[in-house]
Amino acid sequence: MKTIIIDDEPAICSELEYLLKKYIDIQVIEIHTNPLEALSNIVDSEPDLLFLDIQMPGMNGLEFAKKLDQLSKPPLIVFSTAFHEHALEAFSTPAVGYLTKPIVESKLDDVIKKVRTLWKKDAHDLAATVPLLEEHVCIRKNNKIIPIHVQPNFLCVCAGRRCLYCDERPDRQVRFVPE
Repeated sequence: MKTIIIDDEPAICSELEYLLKKYIDIQVIEIHTNPLEALSNIVDSEPDLLFLDIQMPGMNGLEFAKKLDQLSKPPLIVFSTAFHEHALEAFSTPAVGYLTKPIVESKLDDVIKKVRTLWKKDAHDLAATVPLLEEHVCIRKNNKIIPIHVQPNFLCVCAGRRCLYCDERPDRQVRFVPE
C-alpha cells in the first residue's frame, strides 16, 4: 500500500516511518510536515493510505480529510494525534483508524489489520467489476479498467503510474498508456 505520512512534527514522522517498516505491504512514499503542500501533491501520488495528524498549522487534519473525500478514489485515513478529545469528530470524517501519540506498536498493529481488511475488500470489489477478457490485459487508470488487446509477442512493462507496451507489429512501435 502506498502510504503518506502528514504531521507537522518531523520527529513524529520519522518515528512513524520507522514503525511502518515492519509491514512489508506498506511503502511510505512521501512524508509531509506541511498539510497544504501535501494536499497539492496527493492527487498525483494516489496513495492508498494516509497517516494524518489533526493539530497542524495552515489546515487541521479534520479539514484535510474532508477535502480528500472529493477524490475519485480517496485513500484510507488513520489519524495520529496527541489529543484524545478529537476522536469523536475524527470519525465524522472518512477515517478508518485513530492512534494517540506516542504511538503504541500493538495499537498500530490493530489499525494495520483493519486497514488491510478494508484495502483488500476495495481491491476485491474493483476486481469483481473487471470483465474476464481473453486475449486482453487490463490496467487501471483513474479507477477505471482499460483493456489492451494482447497480440503475439506482447510485452507490457508497468512502473509506478506509467505503463509501456509493444507487440510484434511491423512498425515495432512502443506505445505508452496515456496518463
